[in-house]
Amino acid sequence: MSIFSTLLITRKKTSGFHSIERLIVSLSKGLLRKKIKNEVINLPRANNGLRNKLLNIIYVIKINKNKNEILHFFGDCLYAASFAPLKAKIIITFHDLNFFECENKIKKFFLFVFSIYLPSIRANKIHCISSKTAMDLFRILPSTEKKISVIPNIFTHVKENNKKNNISNIHNFLFLGSKPNKNLKRTILALNSVAKYKKINLTLVAIRNKYVDNCLKYAKFSFEVLSDISDKKLCEVYNNTHFLLFPSLSEGFGLPILEAQSLGIPLITSNLAPMSSVCGLPEICVNPLSIEDIKKKILEIMESPELIQKSIRHGLLNYRTYSEEEIIPRFRNLYLELSRL
Repeated sequence: MSIFSTLLITRKKTSGFHSIERLIVSLSKGLLRKKIKNEVINLPRANNGLRNKLLNIIYVIKINKNKNEILHFFGDCLYAASFAPLKAKIIITFHDLNFFECENKIKKFFLFVFSIYLPSIRANKIHCISSKTAMDLFRILPSTEKKISVIPNIFTHVKENNKKNNISNIHNFLFLGSKPNKNLKRTILALNSVAKYKKINLTLVAIRNKYVDNCLKYAKFSFEVLSDISDKKLCEVYNNTHFLLFPSLSEGFGLPILEAQSLGIPLITSNLAPMSSVCGLPEICVNPLSIEDIKKKILEIMESPELIQKSIRHGLLNYRTYSEEEIIPRFRNLYLELSRL
């Protein structure tokens, strides 16, 4: 085993939030297979409210028992990294900086200080999951440049069942996410036009909130909403999907692209970074701000067996570039480098 160990620190397990957790579990298992000792640590309190944040900070202060440990912080608990013991070697991961896009100037100031500036100053290394995230961070805080390493997400494979889904009379579309950056309203308006020509059904995997409910008011086709589903249920959803719709306005990475590709599911995504580079096929990318463009691409891929097959063939090759075998050695090298500081 390695002469150092790594603590992978993330938020408290919360209903409805699973994406970061799945990535961390995949990272942990992959590191163990590469002889890197590690442990996943969930903070004891949710990240809402000052009291909860203070209790999480106290927990982090006490957590570092071994001077050879590396503390790796993920997601929306980066504020706690600023208060880690001075002897600890710190890595922080920025998945995206969408949280920084808010109009409230006071809130934006506190987000900058406690979620970006202080953690970045304290960290020995900064991990960004895409070049887009790295560039966003550099624009906000240029002093981070020499600390940044870009390593993509490890792809967490969705298990495939034995069912083969042939295109039928009803075309099943899948959409994931409940935040405005996912672009649900434009997607629904585009599907309304498609529904004039085709029988369609939309499965929306999302936390039901005011934004989602307002968007669904525009839907003129059948749909279902699934919230807080298990990984097993997500597998079932994917395996009953004909097309994934992922025309997001902003992402740190875009993991659903790879999930669909690994199962041979055709998809449509955004022509913006990093989605366009993650999917790797310009023919399935759209302008996410154009309802008309989204509609045309949906109809094109539905009516073109050639484009469907090209998307499937490309996807089955593309997702492997984000496999554990490709990504874990890069994390191992990052940890080894930090252990020698």
